[in-house]
Amino acid sequence: MAGEGTLVAGPADALERAGARGGTAVRAGDRVERGGVRATAIPSHDRAGGFHPPGSCVGWLVEGAGPRLLHAGDAGVPPPRVEPPPDVIAIPVCGGTVLGAEEAAAAAAASGAAAALPIHWGDLQGGFADAAAFRDALARLAPRMRTILRDPGRPRR
Repeated sequence: MAGEGTLVAGPADALERAGARGGTAVRAGDRVERGGVRATAIPSHDRAGGFHPPGSCVGWLVEGAGPRLLHAGDAGVPPPRVEPPPDVIAIPVCGGTVLGAEEAAAAAAASGAAAALPIHWGDLQGGFADAAAFRDALARLAPRMRTILRDPGRPRR
């Protein structure tokens, strides 16, 4: 996805593993900016035994490119609350070393976002059932909050 002029940023060890020469190394609290788009690294880590121990990973608060987005990263714990609340929160829902559907829905509801995007389902673990369980739990916990989710079994219109 990265082309010429793309800003690539992340924890130093992640940049190294990805072979991202010339990337910008960040830690939680650091901010990178390009073309009026600001991305602030937020703390993120998965559960014990996971791939991302505390202090080694980040999520992102992205502003200036449309809706204000909080990407929780590979979160096994709820992301920190940001003010003002994001327009959209992207949050893992598949369980295992990251948040499961119910706890992700509770974290999304607590974020104050207007919409939630379930992520990390159907790639390394989990499937659409996890995303659907998240959608259903969020509907119970925050009925006004919209879930951004398309059933992969239904064609687009």
